[in-house]
Amino acid sequence: MTNDLLDLIEQLEQEHRQMRDALAHLAEVPADADLAAVAAALRDLAPVLVAGLDEHSAAEDNTLFPALGEAVGGAAEAFRAEHDDIRSWRDQLYESPSVGDRLRAGAELQELLVAHMDREEAMLFPSARDALSGD
Repeated sequence: MTNDLLDLIEQLEQEHRQMRDALAHLAEVPADADLAAVAAALRDLAPVLVAGLDEHSAAEDNTLFPALGEAVGGAAEAFRAEHDDIRSWRDQLYESPSVGDRLRAGAELQELLVAHMDREEAMLFPSARDALSGD
């Protein structure tokens, strides 16, 4: 089980890199783009920002956090709450009726998601590795 969880952490870090790339592409959408251009960009990013993000959060919430239990303590709940906020901004990004609303949601999503991934990479994943290796 330990090796499976270590492999999962590696996978999650790889997915973070994919999400960062997708967010960088989203940031390249010009502020004066029309709704069709924004929708096209979002369709291209959907494999990462929709299905990928949902699968990623579920793997952390349903597999990694429960397996780590007390090793991550209350951090798991904070990360779960952020997952909910991230999904909410992502949904606004995809569902808002105007370009301005979508771009604002995209900016909020980027800020929250990057900060979230930074904390996971700096604190959660190293702590998880330490707990799993018995250090």
